[in-house]
Amino acid sequence: MKTVCLALVGCAVLSLFLSASATSAQTSLSNNPQQREQKFSDLTFVWQQEVHQHDAGMPSKALINISSEEAKLSAIRLRRLGMNEEQVQKALQTENHDLEDALSEKTFGYSSTWQYQRSGLSTLVSGGRRTSDIISDWRQLYMGDACLHADDADHTISGKSLVPDFPVVWQTPGESIRYASPLINGLESSPEDAVMLAGFSPLAMHSAKWDVIADTTQSQVLTTHYVEQNVQYNEKLTLDRVRDNAPTEIVISQSGLSEKFSALSFRKVNGVWIADKVEYSSSMPDGSTSHQLWTLQTTNASQPIVLNLSKARPVHDYRLFDSELNWRTINKLEIQRNMAIVAYKWPGSFPSKAALQELYKSQHPGEAAPDPKQASSLPFAGGLMMLLGGVWMFRRRGSSSS
Repeated sequence: MKTVCLALVGCAVLSLFLSASATSAQTSLSNNPQQREQKFSDLTFVWQQEVHQHDAGMPSKALINISSEEAKLSAIRLRRLGMNEEQVQKALQTENHDLEDALSEKTFGYSSTWQYQRSGLSTLVSGGRRTSDIISDWRQLYMGDACLHADDADHTISGKSLVPDFPVVWQTPGESIRYASPLINGLESSPEDAVMLAGFSPLAMHSAKWDVIADTTQSQVLTTHYVEQNVQYNEKLTLDRVRDNAPTEIVISQSGLSEKFSALSFRKVNGVWIADKVEYSSSMPDGSTSHQLWTLQTTNASQPIVLNLSKARPVHDYRLFDSELNWRTINKLEIQRNMAIVAYKWPGSFPSKAALQELYKSQHPGEAAPDPKQASSLPFAGGLMMLLGGVWMFRRRGSSSS
């Protein structure tokens, strides 16, 4: 009998120990965003996106100015593709008409599928846009402090094929998935998307310093102020204490722009809570609004990342220049030089900085690199697909700073 009692006591103690260990591990997980993030490091997330948007359009005077700069950049890219001058001028006339139509006031909706393929320290994001007028697909590769954005080749507007922009590579001050894209085409992933849709740590976004303004057993609220690509942002983050500190809300404000991400429901993935339905809304002073609903379709173990790009469209690599490149800088540098800064056929991975230096020397013999800080202050110039994406697709926040 004594032996049985001792055994029962031993089992009880063991049970308490195991329970305490599990609670301790869960608490540790909740308080360590990096550890939580690692739970999703080799998963692929597939989301269905539904978008309803009203674009207020662009004043005719601004449209004329943009068309002028747009023509310069388009001409450079079309000549680089081997078109003669007659073909270039004909293409520019078509593009100008499409640009005016794309930037007029309209209300529309579309659906798309987004995929976040995480594999170790690399992430490949792919998505697209399907409307009655526009078809476009894109991919974005994040690897270390480098990021590549590529529009796929089946872009169409009103049934007409459109030459997509060349793939672009840029460098960020830290891990590229944590920073906003310098592009403004309205389609590419943002750090907030990566947090809400792929399990990345919210406290690592934008290298921001966060301050706790409210903390209970149910939730924690933090705020931050940061400058990125010469624009100042205010951001508020709410974490769910009960669900492993999963982000439940992100609110962003900047110069009249308001954005909000809200987690509507959750599920467990690899034993950790993550949102499986996310709502996004935004508004601008001009009356433009956007409402988006994301629904998680599947999560699977990731395969090794492979990114194949067309050899016909060389990659434009800007990593030898300022890591604070923005969309103005990228396009103005291209117009300024009348050529890509460093261009190459995609080898399957990012060339080293040493290899880029050698490429620059061979492509620009005897020339010094332009000063990116001077280039970023020059007048606006944007690619057509960026605008169609568009200048008013304010969800990618650099657009509101023009």
